[in-house]
Amino acid sequence: MSITESFIQQLKELRLHYTAENISDILNSYSKDDLKTFLENIVRLELVEKKSRSIQARMREAKLGRFHRMQGFDWSWPKKIDQTKIESLLSLKSFA
Repeated sequence: MSITESFIQQLKELRLHYTAENISDILNSYSKDDLKTFLENIVRLELVEKKSRSIQARMREAKLGRFHRMQGFDWSWPKKIDQTKIESLLSLKSFA
């Protein structure tokens, strides 16, 4: 089946990114009689892609940066911190 650029552009405008990028392979994997399954799979794949893009966008917007391990933490500051309690909480043994 021949796919036109305008059709691919329309899919992108609908934000059906996965479908737009993979439409030829998707169409080739179904018979003409199996349209219901085809449409169900398109919707499922688009939802997976949308969730993935959403998570990536939220991670970028969060600007969390890099995390540092507790092994390098300077326990001499602050003065009033219970190192044993903190390490116990981080080990999650108190919740077991």
